[in-house]
Amino acid sequence: MFGLSPAQSEIMASSKNLFVLLLCTLFSLPVSAQFRSLMDKADKQYELKAFNLAVKSYREALQQRPENADALFKIADCYRHLNEMESSAEWFGRAILQRRVNDKAHLYFGHVLKALGRYDEAFYQYQEYIKTDPVAGRHYQASCNYAKSLQNNEPDYEIFNEGINTASAEFGPAFYKARLVYASARKDIQMTSTDWTGMAYNQLFSANMAPGTGALSTPVFLHTTLGESINQGPLSFSADGKQVIFTRNNFVDGTRLLETSGMELNLFTADISNEGVWTGVKPFQHNISGYSTGFPSLSPDGQKLFFASNRPDGYGGYDIYVSYKVGEIWTLPENLGPVVNSPGNEISPFYEGNNLYFSSDWHHGLGGYDVFKARMNNNRWAEITNEGPGINSSYDDYGFIIDAAGNKGYLCSNRPGSRGGDDVFRFQGNRSDVVISVKNAADGNPLSEAEIDFGACGNGTVKTDVYGMYRFKPVLGETCDLLIRKEGFLDVRLSLNTAMKEDNRMVFVNMSREGEAFSGRVIDYQTRLPIPGVSVFATHTGTGSYLVDITDENGAYALSLSADAVYMIRYSVPGYREINRTVRTNGRDRSVLGVVSIMMVNAPLTRDELVAKSGTGGDENIVSGFSVQVSAMKNVKLDMFDRLRSIGVVYTVKENQLTKVRVGVFVSKSQAQLALVKIREQGYKTAFIVEEKGTRTDKGIAVDQPSGGGLSEKTVGAYSIQLGAYRNTAWFDDSKVRNLGIVTERQKGTLTIKLLSGFATERAAKGVLGRVQSSGFPGAFIMKNP
Repeated sequence: MFGLSPAQSEIMASSKNLFVLLLCTLFSLPVSAQFRSLMDKADKQYELKAFNLAVKSYREALQQRPENADALFKIADCYRHLNEMESSAEWFGRAILQRRVNDKAHLYFGHVLKALGRYDEAFYQYQEYIKTDPVAGRHYQASCNYAKSLQNNEPDYEIFNEGINTASAEFGPAFYKARLVYASARKDIQMTSTDWTGMAYNQLFSANMAPGTGALSTPVFLHTTLGESINQGPLSFSADGKQVIFTRNNFVDGTRLLETSGMELNLFTADISNEGVWTGVKPFQHNISGYSTGFPSLSPDGQKLFFASNRPDGYGGYDIYVSYKVGEIWTLPENLGPVVNSPGNEISPFYEGNNLYFSSDWHHGLGGYDVFKARMNNNRWAEITNEGPGINSSYDDYGFIIDAAGNKGYLCSNRPGSRGGDDVFRFQGNRSDVVISVKNAADGNPLSEAEIDFGACGNGTVKTDVYGMYRFKPVLGETCDLLIRKEGFLDVRLSLNTAMKEDNRMVFVNMSREGEAFSGRVIDYQTRLPIPGVSVFATHTGTGSYLVDITDENGAYALSLSADAVYMIRYSVPGYREINRTVRTNGRDRSVLGVVSIMMVNAPLTRDELVAKSGTGGDENIVSGFSVQVSAMKNVKLDMFDRLRSIGVVYTVKENQLTKVRVGVFVSKSQAQLALVKIREQGYKTAFIVEEKGTRTDKGIAVDQPSGGGLSEKTVGAYSIQLGAYRNTAWFDDSKVRNLGIVTERQKGTLTIKLLSGFATERAAKGVLGRVQSSGFPGAFIMKNP
């Protein structure tokens, strides 16, 4: 500058820069304060779960600072809670570009993209989230692959958006007699009560279900007065309609039912009068202050209550629990365990028979909450299955309920095409009906009011109509045993496979009064003792329908067969050969089934079986297989060897003027070895095994056993005793146990497992286990053969 020294010029320049800096700071203070004020307001609304208000505040804040990572993340999350997925995806896309973005940004962005069906993009976001949580990130990546594998599957059910839905939320459907009860936040229908404020409280509505289709009529209020009826639901009624368990809630219309949405739920119980009035309302004794307890489901017998809760010590957020009714008291809730519950959230259980339906946002599905089914097996929850496309979408699907026949039901969803945030959808099976026709076997008249128990399929009990029929849409591909009952008639068990042809879906069932059924018995061929637990299948050769009964402790069974018809009868029980026979019923003769004897799987073919197999019936036949030779002499009387007939067929072979007596014929050498042990125990110490190769015999026996009729050398008998596992079998010595059974082996990796086989029952194996253990195999144990 003119007239100033270099030092003075430098001081003046520094002062000017300082002045500019101070001026910029002064002008920026109002902007910073305004932004902070807007963020404080927005954050408070966000914390209070007022997501629709928070969106507006965050938008204003972002006008001040468009790249603020916290504001971008939270506005995206608000849209996620409000089910506005496209907007949420847009804001999350901007948020993840910023530094120091919230750790959950990639996770929530992945959830949103999955809801939009953009599985490959979601997979990438979960890949990024692995850096924060490897377990969850990989789990959700796998869920994307699972969703892609399902998305093109043909739906098992057709879905209908019901006319009861509005722009407000409808949720929590429950069966109540012939009606459907649900909760809605709609305001267009008002009560006449003077305390109606018009605010968007959710209330209970009722709609009639049309026979057959289940389509819903125009809804009406469930309660006749407002009182305390606001904010009730979901709920569940007892089968007789005299009790109800319901949820008091704080659901906000338009907000998704996420754990982070601020749900506060508590259960209450009440009695229902004949006029439908709820009385004696009292809180469920296991509500916990500060935690939610809701989404109730009563079992059909009213003795079990399933519900969802986020109480402490669960597996994740919301878990499903069960409580049992003892008198007027509900037992301490029990967590259903890790098969059902997960690190995520499980809600809206619905219990029907052996099946538990519920929704989860963790188990692999299409996106959001998916509906799953868990089966009860041996009093434990077994594997779960996804209910598939149609029932499930990439959005939230929950509140699933289904009728006793597995034919139709309802669920809630906020999927695209819904009229509001959450709608009630009706679903119905895609396939044509299966019709069960129940008739009196004696005269062919239809039997109305016959009970059909679907319990083995995980459903309830229904009754036939005045025409003796029950019509339902099947669960695709399911096979189950039905129990059909009617007072004065014998129970009928019916095995039903729903994968039947479309043009053959009529199932005929005949029921007989006691004394009128066709009865028979099944006994052991060798011991002549009755065999309990034999499954007897009778297939009508004309219609293809079939009946099932199981023999009792006396080996007896009864079947309600049609008169003057032809049936294929099959007898099946583990450890015995399965046999088939054809029977023609005629008139009033109920004894045509008679007594049937069956042989154990490791026994040789009977003489009659061998003759039938040979196709000759003569005294000279050709045999092949393995037998045990017990004697060779010039003159033989076979009655001398009668005691060996329990082991196999005794026959003779002539060679070089000698008559050789043999016992067989056995399919495998292992079976012959077992017979040899038994024959030597009878005193024939010099007996030995011979191989029959097209040998001509003197007595009427035949060649080999039908394909598949016997057990292989490695699986002889139903039970075995494991002797040991060896890398080098040179060290194995069976000399002390070979007379106790058949020594067999199987491979397991690099090990050879040595077994003592040939035991038809566990009891038989136990009879020799001690001798095996004292013969150099102290670690031997019994195992059931596969």
